[in-house]
Amino acid sequence: MCLTWKLFKLIVFSVCVACFSWQSSIFFKLYFAYPTATSIDLTFPSVLKFPAITFCNNNPVKREKFCAEYPYLCQKPNNLTNFCGNHPYFCKENVSNLVIPKLEYYASNSEADVRKAISQIYIHNISQDDTILKNDQDLYNFYTRIREEETVYPWTVSGIFLSIHSPFVPVNPFNDGAFLQIGHQYIIKIRMEEEHLLESPYDTNCTDYEDLWNKNN
Repeated sequence: MCLTWKLFKLIVFSVCVACFSWQSSIFFKLYFAYPTATSIDLTFPSVLKFPAITFCNNNPVKREKFCAEYPYLCQKPNNLTNFCGNHPYFCKENVSNLVIPKLEYYASNSEADVRKAISQIYIHNISQDDTILKNDQDLYNFYTRIREEETVYPWTVSGIFLSIHSPFVPVNPFNDGAFLQIGHQYIIKIRMEEEHLLESPYDTNCTDYEDLWNKNN
């Protein structure tokens, strides 16, 4: 009985030592693979990388101009009194010439043709703007003027989608931006962050090709 008990204790001790050794080996492997020294480098660059700012109006085209160019795709609202009651900003002035696109909303349904016409407008009116905004101030002001009665979709809320992003990565503000309502003032504070990916044995396993090319001339 005494021999059995000693043998049992020896087995338990051996298992504990083996587990401890295994855990220790994993710890030291991680410890020596990843440097623990921390270095702080303060830089004051003369040129800062400013973020890109993208605005997108949720109204694709101006209703009045669209209906002037495509009169066959617009009509007077079916129930003008009810329409003006639900959307009074359309009826501030003389409503005798008020027309809206045929999108089956207080109008007949020609949605496919309307959307096709809007697509054609975008295709034939794309232009490149090389304007570069330069300002020595640290505060930028953007003013937008949106007329609710110009929306081509009367049931939508007029506004702008805003996205602040890296100048090297294009984004879609409709998916990644914030919606700014009309009649509001927004103050946005931003800060710059850089993500540096490290080489192996770190999980990012990134290769600095620029440094490699410099070493190889």
